Parts: sequence; C-alpha cells; structure tokens
Amino acid sequence: MDRRCVLLVDDDQDFVLATSGVLRRAGYAVCVATDAVSAVSVAVHERPQAVLLDVGLPGGDGTMVMRRLHALPHLAGAPVLVISGRDPDKYRDAALKAGAAAYLVKPVEPQELLAALSAAMDDEDFAESVADEHAHDLDGRLVLLVDDDADLLYALAAALRHRRLEVVVAADAVSAVAVAVKQHPDAVVLDVGLPGGDGPTVANRMRAMPQLTGMPVVMISGRDPEKSRDAALAAGASAFLTKPVDADDLLAALRTALELA
Repeated sequence: MDRRCVLLVDDDQDFVLATSGVLRRAGYAVCVATDAVSAVSVAVHERPQAVLLDVGLPGGDGTMVMRRLHALPHLAGAPVLVISGRDPDKYRDAALKAGAAAYLVKPVEPQELLAALSAAMDDEDFAESVADEHAHDLDGRLVLLVDDDADLLYALAAALRHRRLEVVVAADAVSAVAVAVKQHPDAVVLDVGLPGGDGPTVANRMRAMPQLTGMPVVMISGRDPEKSRDAALAAGASAFLTKPVDADDLLAALRTALELA
C-alpha cells in the first residue's frame, strides 16, 4: 500500500519529533518544514496529500501559507489541518474561512490528530491498515518520565501513550523518587540534568530502594553527549539518548531495556 505523504509545518522541534513519530507509526510518510517560506518550497517538491500547519511561523503566518498552498494546482485539493496553541475562539474562524479542513488545539492527543487527518483525507481506514510488528508488546507498561522541560515532557508522554503505554511524570529529582516509590514503574526515562539533583544520583537513589531494584533506566540529555553518556552508563542506565529525543528511538530503547527486543 502506498504511504500517504503528510507535510508537517511547525517551528517547535519537540512537537515535530513527537508528531512525526505518531504519523509514521500510523503509516504516513512525513516531510517537514519549520517556516513559511520552506513550507511552500517543500510542498512544491514533495507534493503531500495533506498538510498539518501551525498558525504562528517564522516568515509568515499559517493563514498566508495555506492560501499559497491552495494556489498551487497540484495542492489545490490537499486538506490543510491547522494545529495551534493559540486561542481557538480568536483564530479558528479565520483558519476555517481560509480553507482549513480542521482546527486542532495544542496539545492535541494522537488519536484526535489521526482521526481528524484520516477524515480530512477521506481515508478513515488507512491508519489502521499499516502493520506494526511491535504493535502491542508495550501495552500497559508503566513508564516514569522525568524532565524539567515541560514541552519535551508533554511530547514524549503523548508519543508513549499513543503506543498504549501508561505514563506518569515528574519534573525534578525529589518528585521523581517520590513518584517512583508510589507508582512502581516498569521503566524510567530520566534527564541527566534536573532541579534538585542530577539523573545519575536519582537513578542510584531509586535502585537503593528494595522495591525499585532492577528497574531499567533510560537516560536522556542535551548536554555534552560524551560526558553525559559516561555518567549515565556508570549509573547503570540501560541506554542513553541525546536530545532532541526521537520517539521511535525512545521506544526502541525501552523495548530493549524491558528485554522485549
């Protein structure tokens, strides 16, 4: 089956990574643009079957980009779905009048996004038809995400929940340990740098508790990768990923850590 191509236009790198992962796992091919000018040029080159478009973009707003896309003959029929964190009462009407097929408000749940996209493309069964060899092996596993970057925390949580994992979150070292003790997660995804203590220290504190002994930890960081990786592995991390974290890479690391690979 041909992969439908979706153009994702957004300047939020974490959102792009998380949403690209959701789309690819649903069977779509994804091309990306991060500003108004490149959005048009990528659309001309890639000829997507649908566009996901942020309202606020470097170089121009989403409404302007949408009008330019609809003016291109080979894109005239491609649905454009606007995804924005702006006040929908203020911007939804303008987006719909400019030709948007839907207006979705950030943060948007993966299921809502895929449902709106398949409906706009008049292809509601497509996302369900793409086989995934690991479709259910992580179902119900509880993962604790620990990071003080709220946007990254949301993006990774959304990606994991889309794969049917249960997710709990913490934003600092102290609450991370408290949540782990209370929830007994199957695995922890832990930032190296945290308020109140670093990731290796948190991992060692958790593992010192009898109820958390043996719990796999995946560490992530945007810091010096060599130094952070050495500290993470010395603290017993199952894997180390550098930011920005790709959702598929994180899922693969969790699968390996949980001995599912």
